[in-house]
Amino acid sequence: MSGTVYKRCTKCGNRVKERTCGKCGLVGRFNWAFRAYVGKDADGRWIRQLRSGFPTRKDAEQALRELLNAIEDGGFVATSTMSLGEFLSDEWLPATAPPRVKFETWSDRKRTSKRTSSRASVA
Repeated sequence: MSGTVYKRCTKCGNRVKERTCGKCGLVGRFNWAFRAYVGKDADGRWIRQLRSGFPTRKDAEQALRELLNAIEDGGFVATSTMSLGEFLSDEWLPATAPPRVKFETWSDRKRTSKRTSSRASVA
C-alpha cells in the first residue's frame, strides 16, 4: 500500500504547490492532507482513504504511517454501507448454521432476525 502527503488550501480545498493557491489566490493559508491506497474493491478499483486538516507535514506523515501500519497488521477495517441487519441475515446467520450451534438455537436466531428486519423496514 502507498500514500501521498500534500498541502491543501484552507479556503477552496485545492492542492497547493507554491505559497499561493492557484485556484482562489489565497496566500500562505493551508493545511496538510494525505491520500492512501488501502486495497481494491470487488471490481478491481483502488479504495482510497483521504484525510486532511493536519497543521504540519510531520503530523500528516505520521498519520499516514499509522494507517499503513494498521493495514499491514490487519487492524484496519474499511467502511461499509451494509446495515447491521443485512450483515446478520446475509453473513453471520449462515456462518453460525448447524452443526456449529444446535438447530433450535439457530432456528430461534433466524426467527428473531426476520422479526427484527421486518420492524426495521416499517420504521
